[in-house]
Amino acid sequence: MSKYLLDRQTVLDVTVNIIPLLMLVFFFILFALYDPYLKNTFMLGMSLFLLIIPFVFLLLLTYAAGRTIEREEEQTD
Repeated sequence: MSKYLLDRQTVLDVTVNIIPLLMLVFFFILFALYDPYLKNTFMLGMSLFLLIIPFVFLLLLTYAAGRTIEREEEQTD
């Protein structure tokens, strides 16, 4: 058993989700710094909410995929 949670090969397998995560972070920062809704707090809050929820789910999915890949590799070894 390795001392790290995920080994190098597993990290490379799940890096496909890094680009969408970075895109969500970019738009979160963009909406947080530049208010496109002219001080309409409901619309700003809704747009940030609709960026945070997919980010959290994608992060959890990436973690679960990494753990599953790691577990399957340990069983085959």
